[in-house]
Amino acid sequence: MRKAFLTIITLMTLVPVVAQAQSAKTAKLDSIANKLFDEGNYEKSMEIRQKHLAALKEEVGESDSTYIVKLIQLGKCYYRTKQLDQALITAQQVVDLYGKHISTTDKNYAFALDNLALYQSTAEKYTEGLANAQKALGVYQNFHENDHDMAVIQLHVAELANFCGDTNKAIQHELLALNILKNLYGEHSDKYTDEAEYLCKYYEKNGDKAKAKELSERIETLKKETEAGERDLPQAVEFTSAAVARDHNRDAARCIEYFFKHYITDPKINDAATYIMNWSEATEDSHVVIGENESKLMGNEKSMAYFIAYIAGCSKYALATGEADFSLNTFKDAMVDVLNYYQANKQYTGEVKYLEQYIKAYKKGLEKLEALLEKNFPGKLNGEMIEKIKKGESVKIEKEAPKA
Repeated sequence: MRKAFLTIITLMTLVPVVAQAQSAKTAKLDSIANKLFDEGNYEKSMEIRQKHLAALKEEVGESDSTYIVKLIQLGKCYYRTKQLDQALITAQQVVDLYGKHISTTDKNYAFALDNLALYQSTAEKYTEGLANAQKALGVYQNFHENDHDMAVIQLHVAELANFCGDTNKAIQHELLALNILKNLYGEHSDKYTDEAEYLCKYYEKNGDKAKAKELSERIETLKKETEAGERDLPQAVEFTSAAVARDHNRDAARCIEYFFKHYITDPKINDAATYIMNWSEATEDSHVVIGENESKLMGNEKSMAYFIAYIAGCSKYALATGEADFSLNTFKDAMVDVLNYYQANKQYTGEVKYLEQYIKAYKKGLEKLEALLEKNFPGKLNGEMIEKIKKGESVKIEKEAPKA
């Protein structure tokens, strides 16, 4: 049997939405169970989780979302220890309690249904699993988001439909999922090619050998191109607002990764650079201070690539950490990316005086480089300051690097 799920999605990290505080004693049991689970000791984690849930039920009742969320991990313990019957019972209980006491229309309810479908698929209860996967899809479609979770649910419907003998439905939902994965990650990504292989199998099972052969050949071509360094870039977007930019954070991250992994001579590098710059101008998820030194990089054609690398590096740090404010850490991390990019591309651009000082400092030792970066740190910038700037108010950039 193929892997049951691409991933066990967001349900596993649900944040309680209607929650009462646990007592210190109960919270300690929760912490121990979590630690044991993270360590892979599922048997012992299950034992402690059962005690925790019994205490929690007495304190807050089974209608509390904290209780329901912790039931999910108990189900995971049962699943990991091959106690599939108990896993199924627990997953059904999560669906029932969440639907009765919290919501039957939010994303978490869709994830709970999808998780139940996972266990039912593993137990070869394909008809019941398909019904729940389709219910999950029906709930999630109301949010009109073609994101990773939507792709995963579509894949589950496809797989379960295949197990139920409805190959046409399997093909339909696999195609929908692959279209999302292509848009999110590109058709050269492993996520896309790995899943496309299942579409080949569905085509063959449906008697469409020509389509199966054509797709199989396409997959092989994509894999060879990927091995040769080929990657996909997202389509250009008009970033009319910060909200639009946020919707494309993942695409911006893809372009940043592409930019740093390819030479400036790459035929797609300008497309990646343009996307990064346009996104950075619109986003509120990455604030960048362009100091006097950094602005010099815009002064001529040979150093302009490193100015873009600076913007890309700052954006990369912000997206990876969730810290939009510009800090010394942002600056240091970005400049390391810039310097690595410079070392790789200096053969095409020639030397850039401003960047050479960092290379020389690094050759004298990491401490020298750290000191120079702190000296040249242009100053901190946060969201509150950005809002003042937008209103035409003046702000004072703090240039002194924070003390260690």
